[in-house]
Amino acid sequence: MKVLNVVDGSGWTGGVEQALLLCRGLRGLGVDAMLAAHAANPVLGEAEESGVPAFAYDEGKGGLRRASRLVEILGEDYDVVVAHKPGAVRHVLIPRLVRGRRSLLIGVRRVSFAVSPLTIYRFPEKIVAVAENVREVLVKSGIPGGRITVIPSGVDLQRFRPDEEMRRSARMRLGVGERPALLNLAKFVPAQKGQKVLMEAVRSLRDRMDMKLLLAGLETDGEAAREMVRAFGLDAEAVLLGFRRDIPELINASDIFVFPSLPGLDAIAGSVLQAMACGRITVASAVGGIPEYVSDGVNGFLVTPGDPRQLRDAILKAMNLPPQERATMGRKARETVRNRYSTNAMAEDYLRLFRESGAGG
Repeated sequence: MKVLNVVDGSGWTGGVEQALLLCRGLRGLGVDAMLAAHAANPVLGEAEESGVPAFAYDEGKGGLRRASRLVEILGEDYDVVVAHKPGAVRHVLIPRLVRGRRSLLIGVRRVSFAVSPLTIYRFPEKIVAVAENVREVLVKSGIPGGRITVIPSGVDLQRFRPDEEMRRSARMRLGVGERPALLNLAKFVPAQKGQKVLMEAVRSLRDRMDMKLLLAGLETDGEAAREMVRAFGLDAEAVLLGFRRDIPELINASDIFVFPSLPGLDAIAGSVLQAMACGRITVASAVGGIPEYVSDGVNGFLVTPGDPRQLRDAILKAMNLPPQERATMGRKARETVRNRYSTNAMAEDYLRLFRESGAGG
């Protein structure tokens, strides 16, 4: 079976990473899985290092040149084409029509807000929703439920795992010392990712504990983030790390992973799953598909989005867990990911969908 995964955009995103992980997982199951991306996307280099065949479908050019290249690529007669973003679905439609409908087209939906009646998702034969919450939103938007399959994003359990040596070295490098460390991993977009809510909660905790707040992600080291830190008087507590690739190290260095996202974009929140795979205690907003895998008080804590007092109280509760309860919660968090959200589970679910849909003969 030949499967082509297509990603859109020139930057490294969670969806791009998931496409690469899916390729690797499918290849481990004996599927000839490949990747197509913009020439400028770093995933092409990552794919090469991973042994995944990958192609550029443009060289900074759009329109006819891109379409021509995709026509050429799709001429390889793939059994399945998986388009990992709306833009990717859009890119493959015309080349697919030119070549004739030879392959099963699957569109992946990773966000939990409604689509319009004219959505590009009308065209794929099948749609993968990364959470039940996303499936419900699509159905309410008019997409037939029979075309939608829920397949959660996967986590590389070899890369994301508890590691005490990694923890010690990362904490030393970050200058955390023995202080409790909170980690938020997200692009700095307070209106969506809730960093303002987090800073309000941390400010109210300063009198109770000497802590560090680690902010990592695109633009977390930019001027807007610095201004917000100054406005809340958190210069001594906040460490602004910017975009990082050493995510397993950062997660292991932390004591609590905090995800105060607001309703809208975060359908599954891969960073929360990564933190859980590392056995971290997670305090997360009950948004999107997060309540599908975070069980409050069992393998993490859920809070109402946008409520700094509730977030503060949950962080304090997590910090004050007795060592045995902390260890038990961390173990249950990793078990949750291993049982349902591993890369292998994701690849097996996709392969099952391909076969049930008649792909590959």
